[in-house]
Amino acid sequence: GCEQRIPRIIHHIWIGGKLPGKFQSLRDEWILLHPAQEGWKHYLWDDESIAQEFSSNPMDSAGSYASASNYGEKSDILRLEVLNRFGGVYVDVDFKCIRSFHDILETGVAFFAGLSNVGHIEVNNGLIGSAPQHPLLKRCLEKLHSSTSMPSDRLLCALSSGNETICKTGPGYFTRMMISAWKEKLHKPHGVDDLEWIVLPVRYFYSLPNNHGDFEKNWQTIDLKTDYHADVHAIHLWAHSWESNSSTQNEVNVENQQEMIWLANLVTRNGWLKPIDSTTHK
Repeated sequence: GCEQRIPRIIHHIWIGGKLPGKFQSLRDEWILLHPAQEGWKHYLWDDESIAQEFSSNPMDSAGSYASASNYGEKSDILRLEVLNRFGGVYVDVDFKCIRSFHDILETGVAFFAGLSNVGHIEVNNGLIGSAPQHPLLKRCLEKLHSSTSMPSDRLLCALSSGNETICKTGPGYFTRMMISAWKEKLHKPHGVDDLEWIVLPVRYFYSLPNNHGDFEKNWQTIDLKTDYHADVHAIHLWAHSWESNSSTQNEVNVENQQEMIWLANLVTRNGWLKPIDSTTHK
């Protein structure tokens, strides 16, 4: 079963060669703000460490990982696998750490992610905290095999066009999984996902919109700023390191306005967002 607490582990992934210096410097900041003397561990999942860990104890989604068409898809799958196996906080390599995640973990929450800043409702998979074997991770992993063909359930397919990887395994897929969990929570308040999990407002991890500028500009701008809102824990710099000639803007086809408007209303609440019981959903 799922352990209730998120362990103090930071995971980064870089598949295909050595981690570039600009991303290593960002990773060094994560290590500095989450030191070993406070119980933190840091894992860099590269080609070598992936082979060492999973050669003798394969991934649950080994088939999907092997057939993934690019590093972006492989990374999307791998982050779910390592969180399911070890727990911790997965972070894309293009996040700048602003402050320690100690306070978030100390709340006792078993799973968290953040609303993104892309011009529509998206729960991004670029930064995820989870206890090992959390039901939401299992939900994502179990449905991966069917995500290669876009889901027939139009209600949950908020992203109908745009980058294929985003829809198949990335933020589009992750958003659909979160919405399906919310919907299930409404009908079964004490069901399989009855563990504390939250989606945090945009400001926690995604202060910059994805069309703000290129990575180098974002990096230079962020380094000059020090007066961050107290809620800001990390900032995504949108390097798009695995993409090639793909737009960062995605058209949105919302097939069920009521569901998405309800989710948008949750976004406007102050503080932390939680799945709510049917008794409080009007």
